[in-house]
Amino acid sequence: EPTVRTELMEQIPPIAIFLQESRPKFPTAFFEYLMPIVVRYLTDVNNQVRKAGQEALLILLEQDLVAQSDIENKVCPILLDLSAPDSDDEYKVEAVNIICKMASMLSRTTVEHMLLPRFCELCSDGKLFQVRKICAANFGDICNAVGQEATERLLVCK
Repeated sequence: EPTVRTELMEQIPPIAIFLQESRPKFPTAFFEYLMPIVVRYLTDVNNQVRKAGQEALLILLEQDLVAQSDIENKVCPILLDLSAPDSDDEYKVEAVNIICKMASMLSRTTVEHMLLPRFCELCSDGKLFQVRKICAANFGDICNAVGQEATERLLVCK
């Protein structure tokens, strides 16, 4: 039921914070059980569930509750799939929005190696005006996330 999945996503961040504070009692509960649910719901068929999953993910990232390995191995691959050229338009718009919001919360290396190539592709997306608009609106944040060298080398030409 979409409303149950949405409500679950809204409860994930407080549960994750509790688990973080109680880590000796629950050392792997978040990474083994909750993080896979968040990642799965980023691709849910229901729009409200996806939005709740995206919000939960951003809160978890802001609170520094997601391990770098989970970001690189679980979250980024999903976002790259969702923002692929052949992806559904609605998913693509949502994915580029999350990529842009995440960029300031991730390491420079992760952004530059995993997300920047796709961001550069999306800046030139000839199919969807909304994608280019999101890229343009967040261009400065991406530049800040990757630094001057990558900005001059890869982004200025976009």
